[in-house]
Amino acid sequence: MSVLLAEYDSRVAEINLYFTFLADILERDAELYYPRARKTKRMIINDDLVKILKANACLLLYNLVESSIRNGLNRIYDSIRFPQKVAYAVTGSIYERADSLDSALVYLQKAYEMDVINNSGRWGWLTHELGNVHAKMKNYDLALAFDKKALSIVDVPKDIVDIYNSIADVYRQTGNIDSSIFYSKEILQNRTTASYKQGMLKAANNLSEIYSARKQNDSTIRYLELSMTLNKELFSQKKDREFQNLDFDEKIRRQEKEQEALRIVAERKKNLQLLAIAAFIITFMVVVIAISRKKSLLKIARFLGLIGLLLIFEFINLLTHPWIETITHHNPFLILLILVLLASVLVPAHHALEEKIKKKLVEKRKAKPTKTFNTKLDTSKPE
Repeated sequence: MSVLLAEYDSRVAEINLYFTFLADILERDAELYYPRARKTKRMIINDDLVKILKANACLLLYNLVESSIRNGLNRIYDSIRFPQKVAYAVTGSIYERADSLDSALVYLQKAYEMDVINNSGRWGWLTHELGNVHAKMKNYDLALAFDKKALSIVDVPKDIVDIYNSIADVYRQTGNIDSSIFYSKEILQNRTTASYKQGMLKAANNLSEIYSARKQNDSTIRYLELSMTLNKELFSQKKDREFQNLDFDEKIRRQEKEQEALRIVAERKKNLQLLAIAAFIITFMVVVIAISRKKSLLKIARFLGLIGLLLIFEFINLLTHPWIETITHHNPFLILLILVLLASVLVPAHHALEEKIKKKLVEKRKAKPTKTFNTKLDTSKPE
């Protein structure tokens, strides 16, 4: 588990560094500089390149989530393979942190015996936990033995720093101050880990306390200053992460607000366009009906009526297309079926309207000569 957490912390530190770099580019209007170029030595970072950099940030976050989940699942799989050993180890670790040392020793010892059988005792974290329990129980020889064995097994820098600190504490408790100084200095000189300053801080505090007890003021001040510096860096890193998270959340909020505004503008524009199309279709159909009243323009009216039918069909299709795609889940066969059903309704309606217009025209023609004949009869009567 410690390997998994160390890898996660390392990748988070890399991502934070990239986000800091990206924020500097966006906020300070950075430019690319080519010192060896003969002509153009500076190049503006345009919007396309900024989009690529932002996309890379998203990829980094995705890769972090994906790798963390994959590694976590692998650990779960390993735990399922050896559930009893892991259960004993976790239970013992919980008891150790609660200072129930007897119970912790029982469970950790059972887990260690199982690990010796199926893993040759190569679980470094478990070995180190046993060392911690024995150190708290003041079994210093056993504590040193388990810690030094764990030191030969683990290869993760964070775990090595923790074990060095534990060994330094044991040597200090047993009065072997020089050895305690050696292991603490080993951390600060050769085991510095940028992403694990807590371990360095513990070593610096141990050295400052030892030199303070020895009245070596220069060394005491030196390691106290280092301790204060590490404290400030830890606090600063925490604040920086909080500020970056707030800044990132604010940028995301602004982007969402801008996108929402653009969406509203686009939707309003679309609605106005649909309204204009509807008004045009209505006007077009009124013109077609007006033309159809004249016998000389009947063929043109039929042609324009067909065009009007197509316009109505496409307009209805345009309005209902998002809804159709939603209920059909973009299935082309279902979309085609719905459009055919729509056409099967519109075409007969068009024919019925055309027949009605024809009927009215015929009735009008029949009524017109009769009215003329009656007028002539009325004028021919004698006084």
